[in-house]
Amino acid sequence: CIAAIHDWLRDYKLPQVNKYGYEGKCMGRDFAEATVAETHEFWKLLIEQRGGQATV
Repeated sequence: CIAAIHDWLRDYKLPQVNKYGYEGKCMGRDFAEATVAETHEFWKLLIEQRGGQATV
């Protein structure tokens, strides 16, 4: 199932195949949670600095 999701995300609606980081390996839960937390901190900083002017 993981391989099917991996392939779908790589190929979905793209003229060229996406390339994965980390040599295409699935990273663990701790890595995923740390990435989400880090991204959330960047988002909070953006909102604090730009408020309603922030665009994504």
